[in-house]
Order: sequence, then C-alpha cells, then structure tokens
Amino acid sequence: MVTIALPDGLFIEALKEIRYYQTRANLIFPKAPFRRLVKEISSDNTRSGLRWQSTALDALQVAAESTLVTLFECKVTIFSNELCTNKWQAELMR
Repeated sequence: MVTIALPDGLFIEALKEIRYYQTRANLIFPKAPFRRLVKEISSDNTRSGLRWQSTALDALQVAAESTLVTLFECKVTIFSNELCTNKWQAELMR
C-alpha cells in the first residue's frame, strides 16, 4: 500500500477505498439497474431492439467498473501530486 503524506488523510482514505473495491469479487453497481441502463442506451441508439446475452452484460459491467475504478484512482493520484501510469488515463482526466 502506498502511503501519501497529505493533510486530513483524504486521499489516503480514497486510495484505500479504491483498493478495497478492486479486491472484492462482487460488483460495485447492482446488476439489474446496470442491465436496464445498457438496454435503454442501446435501444435509444438503434432502431431495432437489440438482445443482449447475459454473459455479454456481465463482461460489459466488469469492464466498465474496472475502467471507472482505474480512472478514479488516477484522479486521486493526480491530486496527490503523483503521476498516472498510463497516458490515456491522464488524458481522460483533463
């Protein structure tokens, strides 16, 4: 665990929470609302009704949550005067 010397320990707590959610096996968002959101977005952007496989929705949710956690972790490290590991992460934070 990386220790950052910052006032009030704000960023340390954020990093701890991010690492906690990264190690958990369960998902951050409940499955049903995430599936409804994906189906709503896909129906808004296509004329024909798309049908989603359960495994495809699960994979999409895992990928989305992993990306969000990585971006939040990068945002915390930017504010704590550290560097992001990936250039695309830094570009997304701007």
